[in-house]
Amino acid sequence: MVADSGDSGGPVYSFFATNEVFAEGLTSGSRAGVDPDTDTLIYQPIGTALRESDTVLLIDQD
Repeated sequence: MVADSGDSGGPVYSFFATNEVFAEGLTSGSRAGVDPDTDTLIYQPIGTALRESDTVLLIDQD
């Protein structure tokens, strides 16, 4: 996973060939440098983000 400065709050999701999309989490920030092998992405799992913000995720199953 790669993120740049300003990507905080961006969605992290999995998309499958069956047209299923799974919410995985949010980017919470990054410490970007010039080397992708050493850059750091701070990732917030979706369950933690929802619980900490007292938010309910609504889904559409159509």
